[in-house]
Amino acid sequence: MMSAVSVSVLALALAGQAAAHAAIWHPSMYGFNQTVGDNRALDPLMDRHFNTSDESDTWWFHGHLKYPPHADDIMQLPVGGEQMLEIACDKGVTSYWESAPGGNTFNAAQPDYPCPGQPLSQFHTTNKQDTGGCALAVAYKSNAWEVQPEDFVVFSVNQTCVWSMHTYFQVPDNMPPCPDGKCTCAFFWGHQADSGSAQIYMNGFQCNMAGATNTQPLPQGNPARRCGNDIYLNRAADPANCTIGAKQPNYWDQLEGNNQYEDIMDPPSYQSLYGFMDGAQTDLYAGVGATEPSGSGTVTGTAVASTAQATTTKAAASTSAAASSVSTKASASQPAVTSKAPSSQSASTSKASASQPATTKAAGTTTKVAAPAPTTSAAASSSEKPTTTSVVVVSSSAPVATTSVAAPATTSSSGQVCKRRLHSAPAHRAAGRRRAPKPSFVPAARSAFAAHRKRRAPASSNF
Repeated sequence: MMSAVSVSVLALALAGQAAAHAAIWHPSMYGFNQTVGDNRALDPLMDRHFNTSDESDTWWFHGHLKYPPHADDIMQLPVGGEQMLEIACDKGVTSYWESAPGGNTFNAAQPDYPCPGQPLSQFHTTNKQDTGGCALAVAYKSNAWEVQPEDFVVFSVNQTCVWSMHTYFQVPDNMPPCPDGKCTCAFFWGHQADSGSAQIYMNGFQCNMAGATNTQPLPQGNPARRCGNDIYLNRAADPANCTIGAKQPNYWDQLEGNNQYEDIMDPPSYQSLYGFMDGAQTDLYAGVGATEPSGSGTVTGTAVASTAQATTTKAAASTSAAASSVSTKASASQPAVTSKAPSSQSASTSKASASQPATTKAAGTTTKVAAPAPTTSAAASSSEKPTTTSVVVVSSSAPVATTSVAAPATTSSSGQVCKRRLHSAPAHRAAGRRRAPKPSFVPAARSAFAAHRKRRAPASSNF
């Protein structure tokens, strides 16, 4: 039986988990109006089944496939350019506040902060260098009901996400066109172990690769493998263990459907540690004989060999970077009211209809929204400039590390091959122990929460 103190500590940990959420907000997304109840678009996903009749127990598309956007609401992703997405803990602080249950809650004092008035722990970080990164993935199927986990390929990553409400994602310049002008995309993010529990986030949306001319189909992705300089397990980079080419999103910590099996103290991330570049993923065709992209906007490729330096730089950055400018793109204005979704998209009517009304906002017209750095208590006392969190190296057009060792594979009942990490299990796992938490953890709360969670052996059939 847990003592009263243990119960109190656990309650505090779970309360923090319940309050700390974030999601993208755009009319093209599934569940755009799911802003109330126990399965909001911003709620975290953990210990859920893959796809059940109970939407609050489904992690795939957040259980929101039954709440599709209007057929004409398609996010136009500029091939070779970048797309801004609004990421927030409250829909009311975004330019789509008119369909938020609480109306306009925008805070002019924190115009680019994801959770105005709330601490950093609300989106699971301690500073800008402690973020786990966000990813955009695409499946070349226009019908989201037909999409399977192995269909998604990550094409863009922002390694310091979630940090700014207005977050920019760069799109490779060699993306193929979508069938009939519509693909199915999804937003994913996962935080580091600090300031939170084990979970992932997923929001699906309708998308199109605007201006795409490449006729070569996008290769199928494989699970990302841990291969960068590992400051958490004190291991040097192992480029031979990197997944070369197209990668799947990280599916983790669910009852079924996982492609990552890390301990809850070692969450997978969209960082160099797992072979992801910061920006456009320019290695999608690596090893399949395609010409590598010349570049997407200001993004260049990150060589596999640079992952060690990139991750070390990220880890060594001062924690005071939380107080620094969150984006060089910022200015003093909030998105214009004219770009807001019409009030017809209301939370009160969304659940009565499986389809959302079309917005008057033209799809794909999203442009950079300039916004200054968040004014937090930490920011007010610091003038330090942000530390560069990754080392960008221009890679050659030739595929890198083509001699990488193939990972052991397990085949599911549906025929899917799932690659596992090549490196041996660390000593703390071999001995049946969890790694000691990093200094920034609250030990009592984390240990109580970890004891509360039931861990599961990886299922033999993933999907």
